[in-house]
Amino acid sequence: MPLAGITIKAFEQAPIGMAIVGPDRRPQFTNPAMERILGRDAATIQTLRFDDFTHPEDLDTDLCLFQELLAGQRSSYRMTKRYLRPDGTLVWGDLSVALLPARDGGAPLPLGLVQDITEQRLAGQARAAAEQALQRYSAKLEAFSELTTRYQPPAQHLPALLNYGCQSLGVELAALAEVSDQRYRVLVAVGDTVADSHGPAGPVLLDDLANDPLPVPRHPVFGADLAFLTRMDLTWSDAEGVIHHGILDLADRVTAPVLGQPEQQILTLMAQRISANLREQAVLDGLLQARQREIIGHLAAGVAHDFNNVLGVIGSNLHYLKHLLSAAAGTGEARQVLAETEAAIAQAKVVTSGLLSLGRGEEVSVDPCPLGELVQDFAPVIQRLLPPGIALTLDLTPEISVLSNPALLQAALLNLALNARDAMGAAGQLTIRVTAQPTAGIAATGPAAACHEGHGELCVVDTGVGITAAVRARLFEPLFSTKARGRGTGLGLFMVQEFARRSHGAVQITSTPGEGTCVRLRLPLSPRSMTVTHGANQDLVRSGAARAPDPSGGRPAILLVDDEPLVCKALRRPLEQAGYRVREAVDGADALDHLADEPTIGLVLSDIAMPRLDGLALHHSLCRNRPELPVILMSGDPAATADARARNPTLRILSKPVDTEALLAVLRGILGGT
Repeated sequence: MPLAGITIKAFEQAPIGMAIVGPDRRPQFTNPAMERILGRDAATIQTLRFDDFTHPEDLDTDLCLFQELLAGQRSSYRMTKRYLRPDGTLVWGDLSVALLPARDGGAPLPLGLVQDITEQRLAGQARAAAEQALQRYSAKLEAFSELTTRYQPPAQHLPALLNYGCQSLGVELAALAEVSDQRYRVLVAVGDTVADSHGPAGPVLLDDLANDPLPVPRHPVFGADLAFLTRMDLTWSDAEGVIHHGILDLADRVTAPVLGQPEQQILTLMAQRISANLREQAVLDGLLQARQREIIGHLAAGVAHDFNNVLGVIGSNLHYLKHLLSAAAGTGEARQVLAETEAAIAQAKVVTSGLLSLGRGEEVSVDPCPLGELVQDFAPVIQRLLPPGIALTLDLTPEISVLSNPALLQAALLNLALNARDAMGAAGQLTIRVTAQPTAGIAATGPAAACHEGHGELCVVDTGVGITAAVRARLFEPLFSTKARGRGTGLGLFMVQEFARRSHGAVQITSTPGEGTCVRLRLPLSPRSMTVTHGANQDLVRSGAARAPDPSGGRPAILLVDDEPLVCKALRRPLEQAGYRVREAVDGADALDHLADEPTIGLVLSDIAMPRLDGLALHHSLCRNRPELPVILMSGDPAATADARARNPTLRILSKPVDTEALLAVLRGILGGT
């Protein structure tokens, strides 16, 4: 059939697809543009009905409109339809159909014009998808903003963040863990987890995860058979500035979502917020612990100060009774009772020294201390505290000197020994070992920690019941105790950690349930050139020059200054028993009055903490007005002692409760006599 009325050249060169279709829906003529749209040549197209290259979802509409056109019910129609190419790709077309009149009186033929709008359509779909994605992203950001601005306790906020991450990614599992020394410890987890999400999971080597042959390795919290796993590394710092490393894992056992840029941004925001939350929690915990230490320190120091005076009275009276019993040829049983009582007092003195150390938030005063000798000297006290079924073994490397406070070190050792005893019950093996360790690999604390050649290690090992991981994580919390009610205060290991921290050392506990516990206390080694001393009392002996005997005969008079009458009475008896004449004063002002009235007094023995005029002010006054008069100060507060010695290294200071034999030795060194 000729193409009457149509310019053949225009038909062939038209930029849009053109086709004349017969009543049987077969294209009779098509131009090259139409052939490009359909992906077929003209001969092939003419063998097909337009049904064959119309998308099934558009065919019914096209057929209905086509029949109405042929029936004269409409003069034209227009629709958007999809064309199928032989390779399965879709071409979107803007189709306009009208009847082409025939000149010879024949039936008019439909003429179809098709504009290829695939690019515009795809661009519109992409724009709509982007708008939907933006709406979803905005909704997620709004949910994130609401979550982060709403106050929640830390224990609830982290699980809420993990739940938010699961909802944002469309997964069911999430876990947050801290990684230290290649060990994985769960902090919080949500979903159907394998490990207990409310406590630390068993440590898992990360290398084991990396070397697992599965496409998605077995996870310590989620287990195996995961369809999806994404991981982000986290870092945060605690209140002391120590950097911690963590891992945030999100996973699913069924679905494997595609992580686009919005999802990656959501994960980044989550990771930043979690790191900030952990930092805030660490700072708050640090502030809380500092406040707890301050409160407990004030309480413990107050109790220990008063208790020290009581111990001083008991100790002095026992010393007096011991000499009376010796003079009266007392029985062996009575001497044994006195010896056991003196051992108990020695133990109590160590405990009060540790309690008093809590009251000082600064570093403790340290001196070179022979670690092995100190343990050897203190071993009899420990032995008396052990039941017959527990054997005590000492493995002491000689000539190891550490920078430490001997009294506080004994208090720490006593606490560790008592804990070991309670863990073993009636029978077991307690081993105390002293060795030297290099600095490398030891987590010492404090700015001066790096200045020492190495560390001395005091290791206390028992064969007791051991400690679980959950309990081990809380061992150093103040007032935390696993002992029965009335058996423990929860301050023992807290005191040990405080002592180690303030001494630029460290304490480490390793334990396995059923296999015993090992506690390592590490302290900086002292320089080899420093002379080792064993307590402050020896310095007292060297610091005083011997005085000539009292010209009136007998030993010189001593002015005893203390605001506690019981302390004065208790110290007076052994002093008079040793031949000294004793005068008493209630404070520094009273002491000055006595000295003005009694110039024959040869030595002043004074407490530091007193009303009106304290011991330091009294010493200052006597140095100015009576420089020849020896003064010995007494203090039950290690902080006050350290401060006083820092201001005046020449001060003679005895620690309360005063050891009577040590006091008499100091007096003999200053006043002379035997």
